Amino acid sequence: MLIPGLPSAPAPAWLLVCATALSGCGGTSSGNPSDQGASDGGRDLGHVDGGGQPDGGVTDPRFAHCPSSSAFVGESSWPIALSATEGAVYCTRFSEGRTLKEELAAKVQLRIVAGTYRLPTSAGPYPFVLPMCLALADGPGPALSGADGSIAHSSSMYEQDTYHQLHVTQPLVGASFTADLYPTQRGAVLPTPTIDGSPYDPFGDSGFSFGFSLCLAASCEPGTEIYFDSCTHEDSSVHLHEVQLGDDGDVTFELRIGESAASTEPAAYVRATGTFRGTDFDQRDFFKLVYNPSHHHFERHFAVLFDAPIDGVCGIEVENLEPWDDYQPDAAYAVDCALDRLSTLTVESHTWTVE
Repeated sequence: MLIPGLPSAPAPAWLLVCATALSGCGGTSSGNPSDQGASDGGRDLGHVDGGGQPDGGVTDPRFAHCPSSSAFVGESSWPIALSATEGAVYCTRFSEGRTLKEELAAKVQLRIVAGTYRLPTSAGPYPFVLPMCLALADGPGPALSGADGSIAHSSSMYEQDTYHQLHVTQPLVGASFTADLYPTQRGAVLPTPTIDGSPYDPFGDSGFSFGFSLCLAASCEPGTEIYFDSCTHEDSSVHLHEVQLGDDGDVTFELRIGESAASTEPAAYVRATGTFRGTDFDQRDFFKLVYNPSHHHFERHFAVLFDAPIDGVCGIEVENLEPWDDYQPDAAYAVDCALDRLSTLTVESHTWTVE
């Protein structure tokens, strides 16, 4: 199941991702995000920094097409203020129903442009545009279409708290984006949610949860949706899988796994290091790190693509790494840049540790 509209090849060498310090990715602005206080026909206007550059991360080629916060469409009178920081970058979430090849094809990054955006507390729907942009493995992704999206509000109450639900639909060029925002209002105090690239913490007390999804096609066929999560899971537990590959070398996969109340735990595969046929590698590029688990990560399948081929090989695939049991034998392969298998590698040992 390849995802329509997504690339089937890994990123070019220049397309590097700051997988362990992503808050610095996507460029910076010399201006500070601010509320869009002015309006023009109901469209709130954002700012452009003092140097004349919009605050959309234009210094990073992956996000060169990002709009400024002035692309926001909404009302300055809306009572909830949603803030996005420069770290508001998210990455494709794995799917248990995909293969490693399909995970590679589904890799997308989402950036919510830094700024403060007002949200309604009445039903709507209202015209709305949340400034955002996408990066694919081979460069910029679909841009805003120029047409307004919409936002609708509903809420429920429990005791003194109000649970706001905001649903955003936003057209892109040849694609569509959806955001669901769930800020909780404690008593009469309006929430001030923040989007900063962090994962949603189901056990935290922030009072804010969210979901972002994407369809890279004119229509969203079942199973083609792409969902987003933290690129780093910086505060999640670190799982290291060290695999010895005989005379071919070794590889260590770094996987960070969060918590879930019921479903398969969210995770980010952030680094692969090792040696292959005499050449060291240290890969942290999101588009070159491919992961897929079975339910609850009982089985873990990894691939890493090198920055440049080594001995005619683009990368390493290792499947069936099982932390607790060994029902399926570990298997490793030398692969090309599309994850087609070139040859079988020998797995001499596998060590799993949690930090």
